[in-house]
Amino acid sequence: TDADVTELTRWVSNLELFPLPDLLPVSSSLGHSLGHTGHTLGKVGRFLQSFRQGTPPNVLSRYSPPMQTWIDQQIDTGAIDVITSEHSVNAIYLRPGTPAQVPTVLNAHSLMYNWSLNHLQMNASDHVWRDRLYLSTLRRYEQRYALQFSHVVVTTSDDREALRHMAPN
Repeated sequence: TDADVTELTRWVSNLELFPLPDLLPVSSSLGHSLGHTGHTLGKVGRFLQSFRQGTPPNVLSRYSPPMQTWIDQQIDTGAIDVITSEHSVNAIYLRPGTPAQVPTVLNAHSLMYNWSLNHLQMNASDHVWRDRLYLSTLRRYEQRYALQFSHVVVTTSDDREALRHMAPN
């Protein structure tokens, strides 16, 4: 809200806002012309893109190229002293090699892989086959980003053990 933005500006020297990207990458005209088939094709396309890139679809759906450009520019110009990432979803913005330029801290909590695995094991998943298919992608993504950060903070012993198993150092 405008009130939130006003309050935030009291606490930071520079506040940049980026609009949320479209959640469905299938264009609205394609989706309308194909009806339900277009929606299904969009889901299949997002799954294939997710698997190919090793990045979960919920992360890809919120990725903002303008935000990535801004972050890269801040790093390149030395305008920032440290990068912190709240949760694994935001870790997508950290490029390989960034920790050498700027210290990086990941606040890892509620790892997606553990959450999905636990729900599958407890028969609590609403989308069993989808979650089973995504497990390897979730694990690869969380392992990859955990290795990229210079420091990792966890909030639970379960997350600590999972990250130690994925990225021992």
